[in-house]
Formats: sequence, structure tokens, C-alpha cells
Amino acid sequence: MPRPERREIEPNDARVIRQLVAHYDRVLMPLTPEERTELRAKGGEVERVIPESQREIRELRDKLGEILRYHRHAPLPEDRTPEPDDNDRGLIRQLREHFEPLTQQQDRGLGGQLRALHALTQLDLMLKDYDAFERHVTRYLLMLRDAGLNEMYMAGGCRHIESLVRAGQYEKANRMLTSWADRSAAVNDVDGICRFCSADDGKMSPWAAVQVLDRFLRRSGLSPVQRYEGLALRAIALDKIDRWLADSSTEENESLAAQTRWILKTATRAEIAQRAQSAIRQAVLAWEALGEARWTEAKPYSVTSMPAQARNMMEAPDSTRLQETSAQLDQIVRRRTVPPGPAPRSGEGGRPRTTR
Repeated sequence: MPRPERREIEPNDARVIRQLVAHYDRVLMPLTPEERTELRAKGGEVERVIPESQREIRELRDKLGEILRYHRHAPLPEDRTPEPDDNDRGLIRQLREHFEPLTQQQDRGLGGQLRALHALTQLDLMLKDYDAFERHVTRYLLMLRDAGLNEMYMAGGCRHIESLVRAGQYEKANRMLTSWADRSAAVNDVDGICRFCSADDGKMSPWAAVQVLDRFLRRSGLSPVQRYEGLALRAIALDKIDRWLADSSTEENESLAAQTRWILKTATRAEIAQRAQSAIRQAVLAWEALGEARWTEAKPYSVTSMPAQARNMMEAPDSTRLQETSAQLDQIVRRRTVPPGPAPRSGEGGRPRTTR
């Protein structure tokens, strides 16, 4: 199904959309006193399952976010970080001197030490001191590693790598990427890795997700279903990168443009296209080898594009993460193999077909 023409979003409209997304985020993720205590103790994010009653809000938030990502809009004035003057830089350095000893105060607990390190990384970025940023991030990740906070290590490392990419520090990003991907793939369980790669972090940083999945798929002892999910997620990520590289409008989005320039430091467009095609073929073959699980656990089935009201009227059952992944793979195969024509009905299950 051809996507609609990209349009220009007026600055005020873009600002209002972002404010609405932020508002819905607060509605969806309010912290209870217990969750705030957990956050302070761990120094990270609190996982929370969004109840059925809030699904419509989540869908609206996601659609608004997709509008901003798909259509064009000029950077807003508040998006551009002002350059600090000499006085600002002096104050920022004083703040770094204040936070540095806090990273080693044992009475602050792990959460307090991690918060101090996080503050230092943000101050480093303000000063564009990327050597210090790399050192502080390395310490931050080592603390998470030593504490056994493996999923936080994976998510936090990905976001810090993104910061280096946005700053054009590709060599440092690649250096951090290698050790981060090795560790993330080695210590996280199957569910943690697949959840990360199918959630926002993996979707927004598909090249990082590919590195983790490449290593994950070399594990021995994966079940056929686990191996299929890893192959499907890798195919989805590589297809996204392939589309970014083929789309001339990618350069209009500063974040996507930075990611594609980073990726092209280590791979050519032709290599990515070939890898994507091969990954899709491997995923489809793995799905076909699942036998009955193709139509149960790994059935291509999605309700995310179905409005909550329609889903309730139809009493459509919830989809699992694996079924949603299969549905995404199915849509990729359809887009790559089926000539333009009537689009399949939303939520309609299908059978992935091997790409030619």
C-alpha cells in the first residue's frame, strides 16, 4: 500500500503534537510511591504494564509520534541547544567538579552514584567533551554490569551510543557499540533481548539492534521459535535501515541522517540491501520450518493498527509480541514481493512468502 505524500508540518502544529505526546506519556506512566522508591534505588526506569483501559490513549500517542516521524517539520527553536558562552562553560565545569566525587560515595547507594554519573554525561555533552563523555559512560555501564542490571545495561548503553552518533562521533560510537553488543547479547535472556529489539529502543536504533541480534543468533541451544523470533527481528531492523538509505527524505530528519551516515561508515548501501534481502529470506524459512507453531505462537496477527473501539466490537483477542513480529515480517514480504494493488485488510493474518 503506497504511503501518503509527506507534507510540511507547521512549527506550532509540531509543537502542539509533541506536547500532546508528552502529556499522554505522563498519563500512561504515572509513578506510584513504590515505583518512585524503586527508581531511586536502581537509578533506572520502572517497567509498567499499560492496562487495557489505557490502550486507546497509547494508540493515539503512538499515532501522533508517527506523524512527527513521517512528515517533515523544521527544527523548533527550542530544539536547538544554545551554545554556552565562557561564563556558562565555567559554571558547567564547576558542576562537573561537584558531581565527580558523588559517583564514588558509597552512602548514596547505587542509584545515587548512577544519577551522579548520568549528570556528568549530560554536562560532558553540553561542553562537547566527548572524551570525558566516553569515560563517564564506560563507568556508568560497568556499574550496571557489576550490579547485574543487564536490561538496564542494554537500554542505557544504546541511548548513550545514540548520543555519540547524533554528535557525529562515529569512531567512539563504534568502539562502544562493539563491547556493548557483545555484553548485551551474552548476559541477557531471550525474552529481554527480543523485548528490547521489538520496543522503542530497538526500533529507533535498528543498527544497534542488528549488532545484538547477530551475536544472539550465534547462541547454541535456541529453540526453533526463539531462533525464528531473533531472525525476524533482525530482518525487520535491516529492512528499516534499507528503506532509510533508499529514501531521499531521510536527510531532512537530523536524527535519521546521523544514523545513516554512521551506518555507511561500516557498510555500503548495496551491502545493507543484500543483508536485508538475505535476512528476510532466512526469517521466512525459519517461520516455514516451525510446523504447527506457524499458526499458533508465530501466527502473523496484529491488533496494533486496529482502533480500540473496533477491537472491542469485534472482541479481537490480544496479540503476543511474537505474533506482532510475524505480522511485521509478513507485511515486509508482501511489500517486497507483491505488485502494487489493493492493500490487505488491517489485522488480516497471512503467510510470509520467501522473497525472490
